[in-house]
Amino acid sequence: MFPADVVRRFLMTDRDPSLHGALPDTSPASGRDVALMAVAAGVALPWLGLRLTGFHGDPATTAALAGLAIVGAAFVLSWAAEAFEKDVSQALALALLALIAVLPEYAVGMVFAWNAASDPAQASYAVANMTGANRLLIGVGWSAIVLVTWLRFRKTKVTLDRSQAIELAILLAAPSTPS
Repeated sequence: MFPADVVRRFLMTDRDPSLHGALPDTSPASGRDVALMAVAAGVALPWLGLRLTGFHGDPATTAALAGLAIVGAAFVLSWAAEAFEKDVSQALALALLALIAVLPEYAVGMVFAWNAASDPAQASYAVANMTGANRLLIGVGWSAIVLVTWLRFRKTKVTLDRSQAIELAILLAAPSTPS
């Protein structure tokens, strides 16, 4: 059972009998699945605790704890998206996941753009923020996915469904667009 099934089972209520049998496997989550989810959620707690208490100490400690919290949140978010795919189409689930993942980046860009109204020097920060984020996503993100997939499956060939041709063409054209 995948952690996404654990998330979905957790989100289901016993009050709706029509949901029973909607899952392919109705057995309870294994201890390993629950432990993995607890670890993923738990790595965010130290940073959250420091943030809520107003800790302003060593920047390296704050950055390390924030990074762990982001990684844990990413795992939980991806498992929730995987569970959501059982109820809606894969395209909708991935679109919502992508939107949630990039909203903080757009918020930072919006702050820079808002501040640029009174200080024009901030405009270049907004542009640099968006182009840098896109380059990191395309350069590091895609490479990391390919590397992890190769390490996991040791395949040298990727086969995609023909139905994803438009999405792939757009993603391949993205790095070549002027920024």
